[in-house]
Amino acid sequence: MTRSKEERKNTTRILLCPFYNKKMIEYIEGLKYQDEIYLSFHYLIDGRGRIINIVPNNEITYPTSCIELDLECISIGIYINGKKEKIAKKQLKSIRYLVKYLCDKYSLTKNDVIISYNVFNTREFEYYIDNYFEFEDLF
Repeated sequence: MTRSKEERKNTTRILLCPFYNKKMIEYIEGLKYQDEIYLSFHYLIDGRGRIINIVPNNEITYPTSCIELDLECISIGIYINGKKEKIAKKQLKSIRYLVKYLCDKYSLTKNDVIISYNVFNTREFEYYIDNYFEFEDLF
């Protein structure tokens, strides 16, 4: 993970970033051989639903390659087993709790919560693209 230690000036979005182990490990391994690509999250929700605060909320993280979004979002990485896998019930409970907390803290609404596949326009997380309605009741 990379950390800028730069202060975030504004919070306009919460970004949910599902990732699966094999792809993430390959990506992170590639980061150690260069200096121009970054990856970090404010929070990580592991497979058991634990919420881990990795980077303080007041700092910028780099969950995407879209700097405009990175500068203004709180990012939450969510571990899943594979791109066709569903988020576990314990994780959903943690996501609901954390998103509600962050929305209240930063005066955001559910319309300010986005999922990373909407940013990248890919089929990387097939289950949630094909079952998008599961996130409609998330908040």
